[in-house]
Amino acid sequence: LKAEQLFKARQFKKAGKKFYLAGNLLLKLNEFEEAKDCFINGAKIFVEIEKFDTAVELFRQSGEACLYADRFLEANQIYKEALSYVPKLKNEGERSSNLVTFSVLSYLCLFLKGVSKEGLDYIKRIQKKSG
Repeated sequence: LKAEQLFKARQFKKAGKKFYLAGNLLLKLNEFEEAKDCFINGAKIFVEIEKFDTAVELFRQSGEACLYADRFLEANQIYKEALSYVPKLKNEGERSSNLVTFSVLSYLCLFLKGVSKEGLDYIKRIQKKSG
């Protein structure tokens, strides 16, 4: 609620932080869907203010909430969205690290759903784009 009020007041950075804190609390309470929503809302705010490193981290946590809830395909979509922001990271090391992390997480989600070939194909496409 506080995060939504801050967002409406256009205090985006504070709103993003509140969504992050709420997401972590909800994750600890095993409220995975609500945690995912908080992390996604926070990530979108940080994308809006071009704080891509924080946005990518919140997308990762949102995907993690989906994994806890056995929602692998939803997590995969979130990881793919996170990957779309990785090229905007300023630090080359973070770009490389996140590229590998999200590619592997995406593969893991598809593997767990029994479509590992699709996951491998996805990793190969990412590898071609980056290299």
